[in-house]
Amino acid sequence: MALFDGDLKRLQAEAVAAGTAIRNDRVAAEKAGQPKLYCSPAAKASLGQNDFLNGLQAIPAAERSRISLKQAMLQILQKKYPCPR
Repeated sequence: MALFDGDLKRLQAEAVAAGTAIRNDRVAAEKAGQPKLYCSPAAKASLGQNDFLNGLQAIPAAERSRISLKQAMLQILQKKYPCPR
């Protein structure tokens, strides 16, 4: 099924909002002295379209259906930018 322009714009807006929320959560956690959520080399993590789509496909369908876009994006970022243990 093809995405219509309205669907694509809505999805893009949702992805941008999720990314902003994740970035804000990361900054808040660091300020509170909590562990980092992900460890990108730059202050702003880079997640291209292919990284995002491949990351979504790597999440099992059953899990994908239960989690939010924000949770999925955070999992993708954590896999792409793991923090040293």
